[in-house]
Amino acid sequence: MYLKRITSTLVFFILILPIISSCKKDHTPIPDKPFVTDVYAAGYKVIDGSTYGVYWKNGQQVSITSDLNSTIYAVVAVGTDVYLAGHSAGGATYWKNGTPFPLTDGSYVSEARGIAVAGTDVYVTANDGAVPKYWKNGAPNVLNTPNNTYSGNTSGIYVSGTDVYVTGNYRDIAKYWKNGTMVDLTANAPSPTVSESATGIAGIGADIYICGNEIGKGYGYWKNGVFTSLSGASIINGIFVK
Repeated sequence: MYLKRITSTLVFFILILPIISSCKKDHTPIPDKPFVTDVYAAGYKVIDGSTYGVYWKNGQQVSITSDLNSTIYAVVAVGTDVYLAGHSAGGATYWKNGTPFPLTDGSYVSEARGIAVAGTDVYVTANDGAVPKYWKNGAPNVLNTPNNTYSGNTSGIYVSGTDVYVTGNYRDIAKYWKNGTMVDLTANAPSPTVSESATGIAGIGADIYICGNEIGKGYGYWKNGVFTSLSGASIINGIFVK
């Protein structure tokens, strides 16, 4: 009888130890996994007096075109795809993973200044002569101007749901377009000596932020149409909202 009780006690401890060990594992903190951050920059290099559009990823140059006199103005990365907007010898162009997609026929001086990607759709804004436009998947959309008189340019593009916003100026006054319809940012009249422009755009939720300059106020940004000056700014070309 005595031997049976000892055996029973030993079995009890053998069973309980794994349970205690298991409880400790449940409370062991899981180490944080580091985030991987990629930084893209776009522009051009001068080689033997000619410019070649390139972009950099994490400080390493990536060649994307062999076209003479090409420049990249905007870059967007979506997953493993890299989209760029600028111009080549043939005019306004965008690239997807190094493959060029010309937007114009080269009849006018044209440059793609902004690019946005929403799902499988690619939006690019550019000037074709003095006609403000944006392209969706290569198809041009002319932006409305008073009496269809063209004297403007575009700079940035932002897509939110079904709404497409394009920034720029018309007759040297800062404007933006929503779904092709021009919206005034200021009440200023054209000036022969001073010009203004909306140079970049970003959005978050229902708020739209546009950077640029306004006559008499200098450089700054508009939030939903209300302008805020940025002291000491000589020029502002881009804006981002988080």
